[in-house]
Amino acid sequence: MHLLGSCYLGKSPWESRSPLFPPCIARSPAFLPLVSIEDVQAIRAVDVHQGGNYLAVGSNSQMCVSFAKNQQLRVCAYPELKKIAQTSPGSICCMSWSPNGRIIATGSNDKLIKLVRLDMDRPDDGSNNTEIELTHHNGTIRDLIFMHDHLRDDSILLNGGAGDCKVYVTDVMKQTPIRNYAGHQGHIYSLFAWDACSFVSGSQDGTSKIWDIHSPVAAVAVDNSGQLLAAAYEDATCLLYDLRGKRIVQIYQAHADEIRSVRFSVHLHYLLTASYDKKVCVTSLYDKKLLLHPDKDVHMVKDAVFCDLTKPLILSNVAPHTDKIIQARWYPHEMSFVTTSADRTCVVWAPSALAAANL
Repeated sequence: MHLLGSCYLGKSPWESRSPLFPPCIARSPAFLPLVSIEDVQAIRAVDVHQGGNYLAVGSNSQMCVSFAKNQQLRVCAYPELKKIAQTSPGSICCMSWSPNGRIIATGSNDKLIKLVRLDMDRPDDGSNNTEIELTHHNGTIRDLIFMHDHLRDDSILLNGGAGDCKVYVTDVMKQTPIRNYAGHQGHIYSLFAWDACSFVSGSQDGTSKIWDIHSPVAAVAVDNSGQLLAAAYEDATCLLYDLRGKRIVQIYQAHADEIRSVRFSVHLHYLLTASYDKKVCVTSLYDKKLLLHPDKDVHMVKDAVFCDLTKPLILSNVAPHTDKIIQARWYPHEMSFVTTSADRTCVVWAPSALAAANL
């Protein structure tokens, strides 16, 4: 796991002061209610189906209902789902539709997660619905959300809450947590994911933390300006992260096997990576033409000129070994590097005359 960033979201000294520009409140409502549903107790959770036609609602009375937005309100469009929800001894605190809209996940103060797989081809018939119950939490589940992974649709669920204050990554197909991540000192109240490997968590401890669960991190490096972070992963990908802007710049496939070493060159023009695929790769982080003709795609960092790092990068395989490469390091004042390998050799590499002319 990789923690990309953390920020404190507690009260600021400005919070008690009147705003310089108070918001303008319209005298008449801008939105009108189309449909309403009532329950005997507080309604805590709601989520919208990806198609926009169905809602899932959870309340303190353990009732879960669904209805079509553009049709007549139907309490419990999925009869089996209502029956399952009412058997829970706790309140439904959070819920989430899966990306393909076929699974509803609910979290409760009874420490249980329930996954209900729905037959969306026959949404009014609950006879084919199936339920999975997960019991790995030791406290109230405050939020859960599916990761947006198109390659593994609906298979990864994030969940967190009270108890041990950890975020759990759950494999839905295997019906078990595959990882759990600690870092918060208070209850986790909110989770949000925007791609297949990144999410943010908000906690009672006053912090919001951005996480990358892309793959185990095998190597890291930061350029000498302190702006760009490079992280190499066991799945052979490399991540570039803007430390000042606090954002992922790019994730790209650098090798065919686990990357074991990553380093920036002295002038920040190149990124050196070494892998178990027996190859050393150099990624170009700048364009020579931009040194003479800088434009909007150039980013200046001290004496270095970066190209637009969000665009496809130029990679070159520059040195081979006959077995896994374990480590690679640049020389401090020249374009040479040294590698160590499981082939029992340590090799110093220098560019050829032709390559040196193009550096």
